[in-house]
This record gives sequence, C-alpha cells and structure tokens, in this order.
Amino acid sequence: MWLDDVLPDGFVLMDNTTIFGALRAFEWEPSRIRPLPSGVDLRSLADVLEAIVLVKGFTVDNSSRDGDVDWRDLYEVSRANGYFFGETSLVGGSRDVHAKLLRTSAREVRRLLGTGHLVRSLEIMPSSDSLEILPPLYRDSAEFIELTLAGANDGSQRGLARELHALMRVLETQSAAVRSFALFAYRGFYYQGLACAACAPYMPHAWRSTLLRDQPADHRARFSDLVMSRVAGRRDTRQDQRRVRRCSDIS
Repeated sequence: MWLDDVLPDGFVLMDNTTIFGALRAFEWEPSRIRPLPSGVDLRSLADVLEAIVLVKGFTVDNSSRDGDVDWRDLYEVSRANGYFFGETSLVGGSRDVHAKLLRTSAREVRRLLGTGHLVRSLEIMPSSDSLEILPPLYRDSAEFIELTLAGANDGSQRGLARELHALMRVLETQSAAVRSFALFAYRGFYYQGLACAACAPYMPHAWRSTLLRDQPADHRARFSDLVMSRVAGRRDTRQDQRRVRRCSDIS
C-alpha cells in the first residue's frame, strides 16, 4: 500500500466507483433475484480488466474512506504479477485542496446542466434503467451532501455547503435520472481534479469518460489571436483606402 502523494511511474488513478462496482460484479451469485449484476457494475469490471491488460498498474484513492478494498483475489493476482494494484492517499493532510476540488466539481456540474450538455450525455447509457442501478449514494441527494461535507474540514464546510445546495436547487427541476447522473458526474470531476493536482494520469469509469472528454471547452483569449485580429483589421482598412484612391483616380 502506498501512503504518500506520489503514484509509482506508469500507474493511473482509478475511480473508487469502478473498483467497488467491479468487486460487486466479480462476487455476484447467479442465484440472486437478478440473473446478472447491474450494468454499471459490469462496466466497472470490464474497466478493471482493461486496466490490468493495458496499463502498468492502477491505484484508487482511499482518503475519503476507512479500510482497504476487500478484494482478496485482486490483491493476490497483483502480488503474483509485480504488484500492479494498490491504494494511495493522494489528499492526505491537504484538506484545503480536497475542499477546493469538491467546490469546483459542483460548479462544473452546474455549468454542464446550464448548457444542456449533461442531459445530452445521458444518451451514452445502454438503457433507461441504467441510472436507477447506480450506487445508492448517487440516488439520495441528502445522503450525498452529508457524506461529501463529512470529508471536508470545519473551516471549508460552509463554502462547500453553499456550492452543494446551489447545485441541488438546480437539480430539483430535473428528472430523477438526470439528478443521479449529475451526482455520478460530480465525483468524476472530483477525481479528475485530484489526479491533475497529483500530476497523475486518470482512468475514469467508462460512463464518466464520455462526459469528461466531451465537456464544452471554455473560450480562452490568446495573445496570438489578438495580434492576428488586429493585423487582419489593419489589412482590411488599407485595402479599403486603396480602393477609394483608385476610384478617385478613375473619376
């Protein structure tokens, strides 16, 4: 287990949602009422198998929870193959960074709701039932707020609570499916920011990756754009002046 803020070279950060969903799918018993695990858990298991094959190693952040991932088989396979999986505490004592990432994630989700991009991204769901089988955390807004605030320090809870309640007010006008997906997306933005802060590559859950990849880019002014627009304006002005002089000469 790694307990510092630096990932080993070649390792990627994976969602907690992915690893715990994969564990549920792996331990699923066909004798249960449902013949197969939920779609989100099956997709999680596929993501873990892809990571085992495609990357050198992967880790999950345990800063916001107690205890390790209780997946004995994965640890044994990892140990037999050079330790390709482990846990890390990227946040550690940096609770201010943690709270800032949580606030920023709320703003990102509100922005995507405002542009309609998040609602359009629901098309990636394989069926209309998919969002109903997300982990319970993403279906209960009150529990989501309570658990999210519990991870922040006392000094930052008030500001974080304002951001979360502002997000929930926007979500009140949305369907249950949109609310669940918005909270699911929220954690994706958090992990993306966490990986960026740690200078680590991030491997999001497949259902989050499309939303994170396709989010509308903010317009950023560049000095080169300013120069080119000014030069183009000067050229147009000079061409107009030449045309005026030619017309004067002809007349």
